[in-house]
Amino acid sequence: MVFGGGRAEQQAALSGQLAALASAELPLGPGLRALAGEVPGRSLRKALVHLANRLDAGMSPAEALEATSALPPHLRGAMQAGLRTGHLGQVLAQYAAMERHRLELNRRVRSGLRYPAILAMTGVGMALLFLLWVTPGFARILSDFGVPLIPAARTALWLGQRGFAGFLGLVGVFVEGLAVLRLGGRRGWIASSWRAIPVVGPLWRFLDLAEFSRWMALLVEQEVPLPEALRLAAGGLRARYLGAAACRAARRLEQGAPLAEVLRGEKAFAPTLAVLVGPAAAGALAEAFRIAADLFAGRADAQAQRLQWLALPVAALLALSLVGFVLASLFLPLISLIQRLA
Repeated sequence: MVFGGGRAEQQAALSGQLAALASAELPLGPGLRALAGEVPGRSLRKALVHLANRLDAGMSPAEALEATSALPPHLRGAMQAGLRTGHLGQVLAQYAAMERHRLELNRRVRSGLRYPAILAMTGVGMALLFLLWVTPGFARILSDFGVPLIPAARTALWLGQRGFAGFLGLVGVFVEGLAVLRLGGRRGWIASSWRAIPVVGPLWRFLDLAEFSRWMALLVEQEVPLPEALRLAAGGLRARYLGAAACRAARRLEQGAPLAEVLRGEKAFAPTLAVLVGPAAAGALAEAFRIAADLFAGRADAQAQRLQWLALPVAALLALSLVGFVLASLFLPLISLIQRLA
């Protein structure tokens, strides 16, 4: 299979292929080398070849994985969890299913935001066009006739005089914001800031919690002790803030704290998780995590639909506000000039 699309699509497809390879109980070394020939990403291809070479050299899968640092952290975590449980194929299949769900939700959100984004950019473009090429001429005409500029007109003139530089600055800020989001948007204060955004923040949080709950359901079902299950789940998560919370929870469990108290004590976990999972008996814990995962996934879908529903009117309001501000700032003084001449 030839992998296409972005890096996330490649990793989801790769995890599915690895799951099939492990489930078929074929030699991992030659299989990984064959998969590497189909991966377009150079770094991922080299990582698979290095992993295959180490396996062929006689290393155990766990040792070879530990010595291969170029694999994506969450994919590495998934493979470590699979090796620990002895069910690598099943764990990687679950990981691939989670990645496919995330990608499908991302596609739906991107599809729903495409036209609102075009509308908003059209409004911004029209406003910039007026500010850069129309406002200076209007300002000269009004100045020649001694018409005082209203505050909105002065603001428009100021923006027009600095419009191109300001436009370049906005582009720079936008590009830098994308870079920050890509490099660190799932950890630290950046993740906290994004989670505070209405609709978008809850969407990400519910998606992260659904992923964590699915990992826990799978690991608990394989009879992995809870502290170790939390650490293994943390390694397979994209959201590093949630992985850090899982590691802290594992330490508290080892110190003797009850599961419900541990879950309630971490702000990264939703109160719903403590309510559903905390009181569950040991034999029903995997099912409780699975129910929580379905609940969070449903909430993420609802937030995605809400975002798509709100995006178009918000974009239309933004475009109309920008264009209306520019037109009002220009034509209100012009009306005053016409009244003077009349």
